[in-house]
Amino acid sequence: MINSASSAFITIGKNFKSLLEDLPKKPAEIIMNWKELESASEEPLAKRLTDDYKRMYYFVQLLQFFAGPLEEEDAAPANMG
Repeated sequence: MINSASSAFITIGKNFKSLLEDLPKKPAEIIMNWKELESASEEPLAKRLTDDYKRMYYFVQLLQFFAGPLEEEDAAPANMG
């Protein structure tokens, strides 16, 4: 169960990284309404996404510390970022 949760968090982390890369692009490729999202957020989206990404990364490392590394080659936390 821990390994499958790690895999899911890694997938989410990769998507967060894609969003972080998309944020400064003009025009954006993934999300077109960054300005609307930014105005609805209490803090800058780049900071919020970065902070959440870091939390997921460290959480995956913690999970893998207790369960051991995943068998899948692309599921290591180093590939998350």
